[in-house]
Amino acid sequence: MVYIVYVSSATHPFSDHDLDRLVRVSRRNNEAAGITGMLLHRDGHFIQTLEGPPSAVYRAYARIRRDPRHRRLIRLVDRPTSVRQFAGQAMGFCNTDKLPAVDRRALNVFLSEPSVPSAADARGGLVYKLLLDFRDSFAA
Repeated sequence: MVYIVYVSSATHPFSDHDLDRLVRVSRRNNEAAGITGMLLHRDGHFIQTLEGPPSAVYRAYARIRRDPRHRRLIRLVDRPTSVRQFAGQAMGFCNTDKLPAVDRRALNVFLSEPSVPSAADARGGLVYKLLLDFRDSFAA
């Protein structure tokens, strides 16, 4: 198994309806492919982790890279793993726009315009920890 973590920005604003549809379709696709993970959204920016069989994860990531709704897609982490951290979650989701302002402050550094790829390695571990923190607290 492998897991990847990436950040991206939307090419256009996502309404609540758009986000609901994205999550619904992604959960269906991920479940069929044996992928689990977590997606965070804030103000048109995304953080996602995908975990599962390498071929399935890399196919899903390639599909995301081709998706015209994304831009500035930066892969932060790409590692093997022997344990699923998001087992039972075809895709946990939190729209952090819905959190109180005080809870969003810590997200600003991660869910702002994605920075240059050279900063990716430095942020990858911290971003993954953020996803793990949301795993049980806010996943819907």
